[in-house]
Amino acid sequence: MVNDYSAELNIAKQLALSANNVAVGHLKTQLNFKTKADSSPVTAADEEINRMVIERIRDRFPTDGILGEEESWGDTRNRLWVCDPIDGTTSFSIGMPTFMFSIALVENGIPKVCVASNPMSGEMFWAVKDKGAFRNGDPLHVGARPLKDAWILYPANLQSLHKNHAFYRVAADSAPHRLAW
Repeated sequence: MVNDYSAELNIAKQLALSANNVAVGHLKTQLNFKTKADSSPVTAADEEINRMVIERIRDRFPTDGILGEEESWGDTRNRLWVCDPIDGTTSFSIGMPTFMFSIALVENGIPKVCVASNPMSGEMFWAVKDKGAFRNGDPLHVGARPLKDAWILYPANLQSLHKNHAFYRVAADSAPHRLAW
């Protein structure tokens, strides 16, 4: 039987909506954060969302594993949910509303389902392997613009710029007149 991944997509979307509520609730109240060994912040919202993902995935798909940024469960299994509870924790930790929730199901090393949700803009993006990608239900398409004419956005985080300097150097060489910081 071929899996159309509709059950997995449905739970991922539900998780995204719940994660959005948690994150916005924390953003509007008190933002406390700790610093991890790599000097990156982790907030109570990160930890709460990560725990919620583990609980719900474990209840709905007990043979799957979860690889979370803050905590994992069964992360050596063939079906693995990969989650970043708050993608953009640095911004989130200082109250900037530029963050997203993201989750993907990877099966035997192949991405099958992914959802990314931005509670501040009300956008939810999702894709299912071989079924296309969508934004709030509307299909997404690849643009025809050549890289030399594209806008390239650089991170505001110097640590990321330093870590990925080779990528940014190639990008800058490809479109040096269209850089955005």
